[in-house]
Amino acid sequence: MPRTTAGPALVDALPGSDEARRKAHILLQTIDGSITIQQAADALGCDRSFVHVLRRQALEGLVAALEPRTPGPKPRAAEDVLADQAEALRQAEQRARDAETAMQLERVRAELHVGLGPRLKKNR
Repeated sequence: MPRTTAGPALVDALPGSDEARRKAHILLQTIDGSITIQQAADALGCDRSFVHVLRRQALEGLVAALEPRTPGPKPRAAEDVLADQAEALRQAEQRARDAETAMQLERVRAELHVGLGPRLKKNR
C-alpha cells in the first residue's frame, strides 16, 4: 500500500521565516489543486496576477536548484587563493627573518667564544 505524502506541509519543517514558509505552503496548494488562485490571492493579500508571479519564481528556483552540478566542493575564488598564498608568503618571509637573526646571534656567540673563551675559563 503506497504511503501518502505530506504535500505542501513539507515546507513546515524547512528553514526560513514563518512568512516565507506560509507563502510556500499556499503556492504549493495551488499547484496540487487544493486551493484556487483566487483563494491563494486572498490568503496572501494580493491580486491573482501576483500569485502567478510568485508561483513562477518559486518554480524557477526549484528548477535552478535541480540543475546538474559538478560533484565535489565548489572551486575557491581566485581572490581567496591569492589571499592564502600571500599569507603563506608573509609567514615564510617571517620565518626566514627569524632564521637569519638566529644565525647572526649564533655567529656572535661563536666569535665571543673564540675571542673570550680563554679568559672566561680563567675566571672560573
